[in-house]
Amino acid sequence: TAADPGLGGKSKLKGIEKDIENLLIDILVKNDLGPYKKGLTTRELNKAWTWLGKSTGGKEKSVIIKDYIDGMEKIMKKYSKPLKSIFTDYTKKRTLDPDPDSGETAMWDELVVNNFKIQKIHVSGGYLGPDFNDDDTHDRFSKILSKLGFSFELYEDVGEIVDYINRTILDIKIK
Repeated sequence: TAADPGLGGKSKLKGIEKDIENLLIDILVKNDLGPYKKGLTTRELNKAWTWLGKSTGGKEKSVIIKDYIDGMEKIMKKYSKPLKSIFTDYTKKRTLDPDPDSGETAMWDELVVNNFKIQKIHVSGGYLGPDFNDDDTHDRFSKILSKLGFSFELYEDVGEIVDYINRTILDIKIK
């Protein structure tokens, strides 16, 4: 069986928590621990972190923020391959997870992407208003899409486009 391409961050990012904890401790040591000492528990680390900047009225906060951002950038570069996998493996799933409350599975999922090519535009007349189905409006819309170089399909009503989407989804799920 193929492994589930889910997030799996815990197994893919072993060591990242310790690296972040060490970064925070380094920043604390560099900028005065206040009443706290080395060898902090996580709870004490959180308290010490809130102490930062209070001894000087906050003047060094910009340096602390810079150190934090620079440190996190190094950590993210160190873990760049597993982080990439965590952020992108979801898109490799071929089935959608059911909603935990209702148990229903969505018909499709909308992923935000920034690199895609429009293959075909599907337009339903119902969304363009009652005048869409007159020949003049239909022809003008067709000419605009053609001029822009898009492949397109125009549907008389919303029901036709819904049927097309449902058939296409079933074909994809079968493959």
